Amino acid sequence: MKHFMHLKEKPFADIWDGKKTIELRLYDEKRKRVSVGDIVEFENQSNTNRRITAKVTALYVFDSFEKLYETLPLEKCGYTREEAKNASFSDMDTYYSPEQQKKYGVVGIEFEVVKKIDISDEIKSIKKILESSSHAVFFGGAGMSTESGIPDFRGNAGLYTREGESNEYYLSRGCLENEPDRFFEFFRKNMLFRNAEPNRGHKALAKLEERGIIKSVITQNVDGLHQKAGSKRVIELHGSADRYYCTVCRKFFDAEIMLTQDNVPCCNECGALVRPDVTLYGEALDGFNYMDAEDEVSKADVLIVGGSSLLVNPAASLIDMYSGEHLIIINY
Repeated sequence: MKHFMHLKEKPFADIWDGKKTIELRLYDEKRKRVSVGDIVEFENQSNTNRRITAKVTALYVFDSFEKLYETLPLEKCGYTREEAKNASFSDMDTYYSPEQQKKYGVVGIEFEVVKKIDISDEIKSIKKILESSSHAVFFGGAGMSTESGIPDFRGNAGLYTREGESNEYYLSRGCLENEPDRFFEFFRKNMLFRNAEPNRGHKALAKLEERGIIKSVITQNVDGLHQKAGSKRVIELHGSADRYYCTVCRKFFDAEIMLTQDNVPCCNECGALVRPDVTLYGEALDGFNYMDAEDEVSKADVLIVGGSSLLVNPAASLIDMYSGEHLIIINY
């Protein structure tokens, strides 16, 4: 089992420097007990670029922090005995009442550092790889836009985690054809984010393209935020929620039609149904866009994957076509 613990600067630095090997916690907080052999990942609250992976080697369990401080080797906790007596004990009581301490127990988690990770070092390595590349390509999924306020599909708060909603059906061709009212109600609620703005990731990719480093962006998203950020060479595998077309005369419309027409949008030329220019469940990807993406991936010497679970095919199968030297996956 893996546990995540966020620490302030000094406790984290003490672990990083090897001065601290015991972390103090409420034992059964939120009913997630720690056991010997579990993996703990510490993150610095003020500098999330740094993380520490450690293995739990021993547990010291008591019914109050007062008893814990009397028994533990306090230097392993990063405290002197005087500090524990005058400050740390009262600090812990601020977070956990005596009743909570007695009910759940308190624990000193002794651990052994397995790995120290400084993401800033990894960023420097990626920067060096990109600057020496000749054809770098970015492949992104829904996680790319969560910072812009657009929920992903399979994350903790994703669209497909909501109970009582048959999300794949509501985004299918079958629903569009058989129940257009329900399709557009769901689409407007969950796929239209007209006020969303590009986040730092979108803007960084646009700048890298402007510098000639990123040659193309392949996206599974339909939000248009890469283009809004300034990216020019964007391959939209699943289409765009900014474009619509008539299912009979093929006239194209922009997203305003979803705002100016209630319920099911209809063509102002022939009166037929107007649909979003996106790939729905039960439909094949646009063949030209997919071949374009295949060509880009096959030419790439660096491929960056960001915000994708790599579970949705055939788009995810593009990764199998990559034969370059550096495959960088960013999904933290």
